[in-house]
Amino acid sequence: MEKRKELSESAANFTPLPKDYLSIVEEALHSTFEAGLKRVISKTNEARFHASGAVYGDEIRLTGTLLYGKDSLNATSIHASIDFDPSTGSETVDARLASCIDAIGDWLEHYLQNEDEEIFESFINVSLGGISDGPFDWTEAKDDSNPRAWIKIDKINPVLENLADEWLTKHEGTPVGLKTETESEEFLEERIELLRARGPLH
Repeated sequence: MEKRKELSESAANFTPLPKDYLSIVEEALHSTFEAGLKRVISKTNEARFHASGAVYGDEIRLTGTLLYGKDSLNATSIHASIDFDPSTGSETVDARLASCIDAIGDWLEHYLQNEDEEIFESFINVSLGGISDGPFDWTEAKDDSNPRAWIKIDKINPVLENLADEWLTKHEGTPVGLKTETESEEFLEERIELLRARGPLH
């Protein structure tokens, strides 16, 4: 997973967000954008949301991906990144993740709920260049959160990336910086219910 901030030795280690937490994010995306997802399925036959993310020593990353088309091989990913200081405690993590979710939701709403068919269809264009007015480089979100999240759109399919990482781990060992799955599952465990209680994104 690409960092927004410059990679430093102190921030090299990262903890993947727990699978249960990411499942709740996916449920929230499906619930909030159910109509938009059906609209995509009418065009591509298959579509679903996928969430991924990690916590670094200086930033939190969260990605919401629309997988679509045959075998869900096509993808449009919205990446959110926000500054993070581990010494500030769990409440800060909650707030930072909420800002990332809202920033991703704002852009999904722009595309999937847009009445302009051209803008809607651009989001499921197989080419990144075909997407209408997207933030293709890291762009600060336009909201009232402090600090604000940063957003970037690309065509990366994180599911395929994970398969490649698993293959490399199997054949070459654990990638540098990656913590164990046990640590990942323990991280933010108590916050899963908070996100579930939060309900739809808007």
